[in-house]
Formats: sequence, structure tokens, C-alpha cells
Amino acid sequence: MVISRRHLLKDASGLLAAPWLTQFALTQTHEPAPTVSAATDPLSYVNPEFRAGLAGHTPTTSLDADLLQKARDWENGKAATPPLPGVSEHLVDGAHGSPKVRLYVVGDLPGASKPAVLHIHGGGYVLMSGAITQAEIELVKKLDCVVVSVDYRLAPETKFPGSLEDNYAALRWMNENSRQLGIDPSRIAVKGESAGGGHAAMLTLAVRQRKEFAFCQQILIYPMLDDRTGSTRDVPPYIGHYMW
Repeated sequence: MVISRRHLLKDASGLLAAPWLTQFALTQTHEPAPTVSAATDPLSYVNPEFRAGLAGHTPTTSLDADLLQKARDWENGKAATPPLPGVSEHLVDGAHGSPKVRLYVVGDLPGASKPAVLHIHGGGYVLMSGAITQAEIELVKKLDCVVVSVDYRLAPETKFPGSLEDNYAALRWMNENSRQLGIDPSRIAVKGESAGGGHAAMLTLAVRQRKEFAFCQQILIYPMLDDRTGSTRDVPPYIGHYMW
């Protein structure tokens, strides 16, 4: 699947429209190395195509639990609507010693043999939920498939491999309940956008290593896979002045 710059910009502008996310997205997480360009124009760190959307905003210097909770409260309020028609909710067993995992399912039909998509949502690893959206409904309509979306536990409260095991538990449940869901186990794909793309890639590696199940396809949409923005290596000066 190809994501054009136009689509990426449309997605970014939509995110920046959120009242809390302007501050959240511009938060400075690493102190960049001093440079003349940074001192005179922080936007010099940003790709020219994105600068117009950030013009007039000043980066803040704190990303803390209070700001994260405000972001989550805003998201929860936005999502506090009745489930879309045809969507069911399930609590399934997680990994040993872990809490149950919440899943949302749409398109299931007992006795059928449909392709299926395990959807892993985005949100920077710290935001949003697995609730089914209109995008998943449209996917079901177009492909006549089953979509299972995972409400994995979020960082920073949940450390690795907690969220990985939540996503793996969803895949296990899909395979073990394939007849009731109307899923063909040989045609299960994994899909995720942004943080969900990172999770999908991580899950695919775990599936390959554990050899219990299999994916027929991996779909990574603008995935968070760039190790240069993490804390396990030296961070270039242009990374971190604007989060994301």
C-alpha cells in the first residue's frame, strides 16, 4: 500500500487540529544540540512540507503525565459514542499473569471462511483505543472480511513486552475461534498505522519466531519504526525538537 505525501499531510493537519495535540505534538522531548538555525528558527528542523501547519506555534519544553492524561481524556471524550452497527466486544485471555485483552470485531459470520485482518491502532504507543472506526467498517464492506481490532495496553504504564503479548493474544484468539468467527486461518493479515505499524511489525517478528501461527500479509501504514528517535542510540540534533 502506498501512502502519498498528500495523504500524509492531510493526516498530519487533521491531528494538529486537535486542541490538545498542537501542544502535545510540539513538545520537546530531547534537548537538541545548539545550532544557529535552531536558535533563530526552530522550524528549520521540520520538513518544508510541514512548516505551514506549524507556523505560529512555539514548542513547549515539558511532556509529562498531566499532559498525556489531558490528551487521553480528549480522545476518550471523542470516542464516547455508541459502538458502530455490527461491532461486538470481547474480553479474551492475555499472556500468563496478564489482564484480559479487549477486542472489537466486525464482519464475523459463523461457519463462513473469510479472510481476516488483525488491526492494531495508532497513537504514538501512548494514546487512542482499539474501538472500531468507519475505516474498518469500509474495509469489511470492500473485502468481505472479518476485522479484529486490539485494545492493547499503552505505554508508558505498560512496558515491553506487555503490548506485544496483548496483540499476540488477539491473534491466538482469532485462530482458536476461527470457526465461530468465520475466519480462514490461512488468510489472516496484520495491519497497523503509525504506532500500530510498529506493533504490527513487532508482532510479525514474534509470529515468525514462535512458529505457532502465520500471517498471509503484513500491511504497515506510515509505521513508527525509526530507531533514530529512541533513547538507545545517540540522537541527532534535528530529532526531538518537535515530537513526531
